[in-house]
Amino acid sequence: MKNCQQQIRYWLPPVFLLLILILGCDEPATTDSNEPEEKIEYLVGESYFGRNNYIQYKVGNLPLIIAAPHGGSEKPEEIPDRSWGSTVKDAFTLEMSRVLADSLNELTGKQVHLITCLLHRSKLDANRDLDEAAQGNGYAGTAWTEYHNFINVAKEKVTEEFGHGLYIDLHGQSRRPRIELGYLLDGEDLLLPDSVLNEVTYVEKSSLRALAEFAPGDFSSILRGDFSLGNYLSSQGYPTVPSITISHPGEDGYFRGGYNTVRHGSRDSGTISAVQIELYKEGIRDSSENRARFAGHFTLAVHRFFKEFFALDLSSRQ
Repeated sequence: MKNCQQQIRYWLPPVFLLLILILGCDEPATTDSNEPEEKIEYLVGESYFGRNNYIQYKVGNLPLIIAAPHGGSEKPEEIPDRSWGSTVKDAFTLEMSRVLADSLNELTGKQVHLITCLLHRSKLDANRDLDEAAQGNGYAGTAWTEYHNFINVAKEKVTEEFGHGLYIDLHGQSRRPRIELGYLLDGEDLLLPDSVLNEVTYVEKSSLRALAEFAPGDFSSILRGDFSLGNYLSSQGYPTVPSITISHPGEDGYFRGGYNTVRHGSRDSGTISAVQIELYKEGIRDSSENRARFAGHFTLAVHRFFKEFFALDLSSRQ
Protein backbone atom coordinates (compact mmCIF):
# COMPACT_ATOMS: atom_id res chain seq x y z
CA MET A 1 0.00 0.00 0.00
CA LYS A 2 2.78 2.42 0.95
CA ASN A 3 4.68 1.94 -2.31
CA CYS A 4 1.52 2.46 -4.32
CA GLN A 5 0.68 5.66 -2.39
CA GLN A 6 4.14 7.05 -3.06
CA GLN A 7 3.79 6.34 -6.78
CA ILE A 8 0.45 8.13 -7.18
CA ARG A 9 0.35 10.95 -4.64
CA TYR A 10 2.19 13.43 -6.83
CA TRP A 11 0.03 13.21 -9.90
CA LEU A 12 -3.53 12.43 -8.80
CA PRO A 13 -6.05 14.95 -7.46
CA PRO A 14 -7.11 14.27 -3.86
CA VAL A 15 -10.51 12.89 -4.82
CA PHE A 16 -9.01 10.25 -7.07
CA LEU A 17 -6.34 9.47 -4.50
CA LEU A 18 -9.05 8.82 -1.93
CA LEU A 19 -10.92 6.54 -4.33
CA ILE A 20 -7.83 4.45 -5.06
CA LEU A 21 -6.93 4.16 -1.39
CA ILE A 22 -10.44 2.89 -0.65
CA LEU A 23 -10.29 0.33 -3.44
CA GLY A 24 -6.83 -0.75 -2.35
CA CYS A 25 -3.48 -1.11 -4.04
CA ASP A 26 -1.58 -3.49 -1.85
CA GLU A 27 0.06 -6.03 -4.11
CA PRO A 28 3.74 -5.49 -4.92
CA ALA A 29 4.73 -5.26 -8.54
CA THR A 30 6.23 -8.35 -10.13
CA THR A 31 9.57 -8.02 -11.81
CA ASP A 32 11.88 -10.37 -13.64
CA SER A 33 15.23 -9.27 -12.27
CA ASN A 34 18.57 -11.01 -12.61
CA GLU A 35 20.22 -8.89 -9.93
CA PRO A 36 19.73 -8.65 -6.16
CA GLU A 37 17.80 -5.51 -5.24
CA GLU A 38 20.15 -4.50 -2.45
CA LYS A 39 23.59 -5.37 -1.20
CA ILE A 40 23.50 -7.44 1.97
CA GLU A 41 26.39 -9.03 3.79
CA TYR A 42 25.47 -12.70 3.61
CA LEU A 43 27.18 -14.70 6.34
CA VAL A 44 28.13 -18.34 5.90
CA GLY A 45 25.83 -20.70 7.78
CA GLU A 46 23.13 -18.08 8.32
CA SER A 47 19.65 -18.27 6.82
CA TYR A 48 17.98 -15.36 5.06
CA PHE A 49 14.31 -15.17 4.17
CA GLY A 50 12.18 -13.33 1.67
CA ARG A 51 8.85 -11.68 2.39
CA ASN A 52 6.67 -13.72 4.79
CA ASN A 53 9.40 -16.38 4.90
CA TYR A 54 8.23 -17.95 1.64
CA ILE A 55 11.81 -18.28 0.35
CA GLN A 56 14.86 -19.37 2.37
CA TYR A 57 18.55 -19.06 1.54
CA LYS A 58 21.16 -20.71 3.74
CA VAL A 59 24.54 -19.31 2.79
CA GLY A 60 27.36 -21.70 1.98
CA ASN A 61 31.09 -21.70 1.34
CA LEU A 62 31.32 -24.65 -1.05
CA PRO A 63 31.31 -24.32 -4.87
CA LEU A 64 27.97 -26.10 -4.84
CA ILE A 65 24.41 -24.72 -4.95
CA ILE A 66 21.31 -26.82 -4.31
CA ALA A 67 17.87 -25.41 -5.01
CA ALA A 68 14.49 -27.09 -4.38
CA PRO A 69 11.70 -25.24 -6.22
CA HIS A 70 8.80 -27.72 -5.86
CA GLY A 71 8.99 -29.16 -2.34
CA GLY A 72 7.14 -26.52 -0.31
CA SER A 73 3.82 -26.99 1.48
CA GLU A 74 2.62 -23.52 2.46
CA LYS A 75 -0.68 -22.34 0.96
CA PRO A 76 -1.27 -18.76 2.11
CA GLU A 77 -4.69 -17.26 1.38
CA GLU A 78 -3.14 -14.05 0.03
CA ILE A 79 -1.92 -16.00 -3.03
CA PRO A 80 -4.66 -17.60 -5.16
CA ASP A 81 -4.15 -21.05 -6.64
CA ARG A 82 -2.47 -21.08 -10.03
CA SER A 83 -5.03 -21.80 -12.75
CA TRP A 84 -2.75 -23.37 -15.36
CA GLY A 85 0.47 -25.34 -15.53
CA SER A 86 1.50 -28.15 -13.21
CA THR A 87 0.58 -27.72 -9.54
CA VAL A 88 1.80 -31.09 -8.22
CA LYS A 89 4.28 -30.94 -5.35
CA ASP A 90 7.53 -32.90 -5.58
CA ALA A 91 7.08 -34.86 -2.37
CA PHE A 92 9.94 -34.83 0.14
CA THR A 93 12.32 -32.86 -2.08
CA LEU A 94 12.46 -30.04 0.45
CA GLU A 95 13.41 -32.56 3.12
CA MET A 96 15.87 -34.23 0.75
CA SER A 97 17.61 -30.94 -0.02
CA ARG A 98 18.26 -30.40 3.68
CA VAL A 99 19.51 -33.95 4.20
CA LEU A 100 21.87 -33.56 1.26
CA ALA A 101 23.17 -30.28 2.68
CA ASP A 102 23.74 -31.91 6.09
CA SER A 103 25.54 -34.88 4.52
CA LEU A 104 27.86 -32.62 2.54
CA ASN A 105 28.57 -30.61 5.67
CA GLU A 106 29.44 -33.79 7.56
CA LEU A 107 31.96 -34.78 4.88
CA THR A 108 33.50 -31.37 4.20
CA GLY A 109 32.97 -29.33 7.34
CA LYS A 110 31.57 -26.63 5.05
CA GLN A 111 28.16 -25.49 3.89
CA VAL A 112 26.44 -25.89 0.56
CA HIS A 113 24.45 -22.91 -0.71
CA LEU A 114 20.84 -24.00 -0.20
CA ILE A 115 17.83 -22.17 -1.66
CA THR A 116 14.34 -23.51 -1.00
CA CYS A 117 10.82 -22.42 -1.91
CA LEU A 118 8.46 -23.07 0.99
CA LEU A 119 5.34 -22.27 -1.03
CA HIS A 120 3.29 -25.12 -2.45
CA ARG A 121 3.53 -25.45 -6.20
CA SER A 122 -0.16 -24.60 -6.47
CA LYS A 123 0.83 -21.09 -5.32
CA LEU A 124 4.19 -20.66 -7.09
CA ASP A 125 6.23 -22.67 -9.56
CA ALA A 126 9.78 -21.41 -9.13
CA ASN A 127 10.97 -23.48 -12.09
CA ARG A 128 9.00 -21.54 -14.69
CA ASP A 129 9.19 -18.06 -16.17
CA LEU A 130 7.45 -15.32 -14.21
CA ASP A 131 4.24 -15.40 -16.22
CA GLU A 132 3.55 -19.09 -15.64
CA ALA A 133 5.16 -19.17 -12.20
CA ALA A 134 3.10 -16.45 -10.49
CA GLN A 135 0.26 -15.89 -12.99
CA GLY A 136 -0.08 -12.21 -12.24
CA ASN A 137 -0.19 -12.34 -8.45
CA GLY A 138 2.12 -9.75 -6.90
CA TYR A 139 2.96 -11.70 -3.76
CA ALA A 140 3.84 -14.82 -5.75
CA GLY A 141 5.84 -12.64 -8.14
CA THR A 142 7.82 -11.17 -5.25
CA ALA A 143 8.63 -14.67 -3.95
CA TRP A 144 9.71 -15.75 -7.44
CA THR A 145 12.04 -12.77 -7.72
CA GLU A 146 13.51 -13.42 -4.26
CA TYR A 147 14.07 -17.08 -5.11
CA HIS A 148 16.09 -16.34 -8.23
CA ASN A 149 17.91 -13.40 -6.67
CA PHE A 150 19.10 -15.66 -3.84
CA ILE A 151 20.43 -18.11 -6.43
CA ASN A 152 22.16 -15.20 -8.16
CA VAL A 153 23.81 -14.22 -4.87
CA ALA A 154 25.02 -17.79 -4.38
CA LYS A 155 26.38 -17.95 -7.93
CA GLU A 156 28.24 -14.69 -7.46
CA LYS A 157 29.81 -15.89 -4.21
CA VAL A 158 30.88 -19.21 -5.77
CA THR A 159 32.35 -17.46 -8.80
CA GLU A 160 34.25 -14.96 -6.65
CA GLU A 161 35.75 -17.64 -4.41
CA PHE A 162 36.25 -20.60 -6.75
CA GLY A 163 35.87 -19.34 -10.31
CA HIS A 164 33.51 -22.19 -11.21
CA GLY A 165 30.86 -24.27 -9.50
CA LEU A 166 27.85 -26.53 -9.87
CA TYR A 167 24.16 -25.69 -9.53
CA ILE A 168 21.77 -28.55 -8.74
CA ASP A 169 18.04 -28.15 -9.38
CA LEU A 170 16.42 -30.81 -7.22
CA HIS A 171 13.17 -32.50 -8.28
CA GLY A 172 11.20 -35.69 -7.84
CA GLN A 173 9.44 -37.91 -10.38
CA SER A 174 7.44 -41.13 -10.16
CA ARG A 175 7.00 -41.95 -13.84
CA ARG A 176 10.06 -44.14 -14.26
CA PRO A 177 11.96 -46.17 -11.59
CA ARG A 178 15.27 -44.42 -12.06
CA ILE A 179 17.14 -41.18 -11.40
CA GLU A 180 17.28 -38.81 -14.34
CA LEU A 181 20.03 -36.21 -14.71
CA GLY A 182 19.17 -33.38 -17.07
CA TYR A 183 21.96 -31.43 -18.76
CA LEU A 184 19.71 -29.80 -21.44
CA LEU A 185 20.53 -32.57 -23.89
CA ASP A 186 17.59 -34.40 -25.43
CA GLY A 187 17.08 -38.13 -25.21
CA GLU A 188 17.90 -38.28 -28.92
CA ASP A 189 21.22 -36.57 -28.23
CA LEU A 190 22.14 -39.18 -25.65
CA LEU A 191 21.52 -41.92 -28.23
CA LEU A 192 24.56 -40.63 -30.09
CA PRO A 193 27.98 -42.27 -29.64
CA ASP A 194 30.47 -40.53 -27.39
CA SER A 195 32.57 -39.45 -30.37
CA VAL A 196 29.66 -37.37 -31.67
CA LEU A 197 28.58 -36.06 -28.25
CA ASN A 198 32.08 -34.70 -27.80
CA GLU A 199 31.57 -32.32 -30.72
CA VAL A 200 31.26 -28.64 -29.89
CA THR A 201 27.60 -28.55 -30.98
CA TYR A 202 26.55 -30.68 -28.03
CA VAL A 203 28.93 -29.07 -25.56
CA GLU A 204 27.43 -25.66 -26.34
CA LYS A 205 23.91 -27.05 -26.02
CA SER A 206 24.55 -28.32 -22.51
CA SER A 207 24.20 -26.73 -19.07
CA LEU A 208 27.73 -28.07 -18.41
CA ARG A 209 29.29 -25.87 -21.07
CA ALA A 210 31.57 -23.93 -18.71
CA LEU A 211 32.81 -27.07 -16.97
CA ALA A 212 33.51 -28.81 -20.29
CA GLU A 213 35.76 -25.95 -21.33
CA PHE A 214 38.37 -26.69 -18.65
CA ALA A 215 37.68 -30.17 -17.26
CA PRO A 216 40.06 -32.98 -18.16
CA GLY A 217 38.84 -35.66 -20.52
CA ASP A 218 36.06 -35.68 -23.06
CA PHE A 219 32.64 -34.09 -22.63
CA SER A 220 30.99 -37.52 -22.73
CA SER A 221 33.04 -38.58 -19.71
CA ILE A 222 31.45 -35.77 -17.68
CA LEU A 223 28.00 -36.87 -18.79
CA ARG A 224 28.23 -40.65 -18.41
CA GLY A 225 31.82 -41.75 -17.87
CA ASP A 226 33.47 -43.54 -14.95
CA PHE A 227 33.49 -40.49 -12.65
CA SER A 228 30.17 -38.99 -13.73
CA LEU A 229 27.44 -38.41 -11.19
CA GLY A 230 25.17 -40.88 -12.94
CA ASN A 231 27.71 -43.66 -13.11
CA TYR A 232 28.58 -43.53 -9.42
CA LEU A 233 24.92 -43.54 -8.38
CA SER A 234 24.24 -46.47 -10.71
CA SER A 235 27.15 -48.38 -9.19
CA GLN A 236 25.56 -47.92 -5.75
CA GLY A 237 22.26 -49.49 -6.78
CA TYR A 238 20.38 -46.40 -8.03
CA PRO A 239 19.64 -46.83 -11.76
CA THR A 240 20.54 -43.49 -13.32
CA VAL A 241 20.48 -42.00 -16.80
CA PRO A 242 22.87 -41.00 -18.25
CA SER A 243 25.54 -43.38 -16.99
CA ILE A 244 27.65 -46.21 -18.37
CA THR A 245 24.93 -48.76 -17.63
CA ILE A 246 22.05 -46.55 -18.88
CA SER A 247 23.65 -44.30 -21.47
CA HIS A 248 20.37 -42.93 -22.83
CA PRO A 249 16.69 -42.86 -21.80
CA GLY A 250 15.40 -44.86 -24.74
CA GLU A 251 11.77 -44.22 -25.63
CA ASP A 252 10.51 -43.96 -22.06
CA GLY A 253 10.57 -40.18 -21.78
CA TYR A 254 13.17 -38.10 -19.98
CA PHE A 255 13.50 -34.89 -17.97
CA ARG A 256 16.23 -32.98 -19.79
CA GLY A 257 16.22 -29.92 -17.53
CA GLY A 258 13.87 -26.97 -17.32
CA TYR A 259 13.73 -23.22 -16.83
CA ASN A 260 16.13 -23.09 -13.87
CA THR A 261 18.73 -25.29 -15.55
CA VAL A 262 18.73 -22.92 -18.51
CA ARG A 263 18.69 -19.74 -16.42
CA HIS A 264 21.30 -20.73 -13.84
CA GLY A 265 23.49 -23.10 -15.82
CA SER A 266 26.30 -22.15 -18.20
CA ARG A 267 24.73 -22.94 -21.57
CA ASP A 268 24.24 -19.29 -22.43
CA SER A 269 26.80 -17.60 -20.16
CA GLY A 270 28.53 -17.70 -16.80
CA THR A 271 30.86 -20.06 -14.98
CA ILE A 272 28.32 -22.08 -13.00
CA SER A 273 27.37 -25.35 -14.64
CA ALA A 274 24.07 -27.05 -13.82
CA VAL A 275 22.17 -30.30 -13.63
CA GLN A 276 18.49 -30.99 -12.99
CA ILE A 277 18.13 -34.08 -10.79
CA GLU A 278 14.89 -36.04 -10.87
CA LEU A 279 14.80 -38.49 -7.97
CA TYR A 280 12.49 -41.47 -8.02
CA LYS A 281 10.30 -41.68 -4.93
CA GLU A 282 10.36 -45.32 -3.81
CA GLY A 283 13.61 -46.25 -2.11
CA ILE A 284 15.00 -42.72 -2.31
CA ARG A 285 12.59 -39.98 -1.16
CA ASP A 286 9.87 -41.96 0.60
CA SER A 287 11.32 -42.28 4.11
CA SER A 288 13.85 -40.56 6.33
CA GLU A 289 15.99 -43.71 6.30
CA ASN A 290 16.02 -43.88 2.52
CA ARG A 291 16.73 -40.17 2.20
CA ALA A 292 19.69 -40.45 4.57
CA ARG A 293 21.03 -43.51 2.75
CA PHE A 294 20.80 -41.85 -0.62
CA ALA A 295 22.35 -38.64 0.70
CA GLY A 296 25.43 -40.56 1.78
CA HIS A 297 25.90 -42.02 -1.68
CA PHE A 298 25.14 -38.74 -3.39
CA THR A 299 27.69 -36.90 -1.25
CA LEU A 300 30.40 -39.34 -2.33
CA ALA A 301 29.30 -39.01 -5.96
CA VAL A 302 29.62 -35.22 -5.76
CA HIS A 303 32.97 -35.52 -4.00
CA ARG A 304 34.36 -37.75 -6.76
CA PHE A 305 32.86 -35.55 -9.47
CA PHE A 306 34.48 -32.37 -8.13
CA LYS A 307 37.82 -34.03 -7.58
CA GLU A 308 37.91 -35.44 -11.10
CA PHE A 309 36.47 -32.60 -13.15
CA PHE A 310 36.89 -29.43 -11.05
CA ALA A 311 40.23 -30.50 -9.54
CA LEU A 312 38.80 -29.60 -6.11
CA ASP A 313 38.82 -31.78 -3.02
CA LEU A 314 35.64 -30.86 -1.18
CA SER A 315 36.64 -32.92 1.84
CA SER A 316 39.57 -30.61 2.55
CA ARG A 317 38.71 -28.65 5.72
CA GLN A 318 41.21 -25.88 5.14
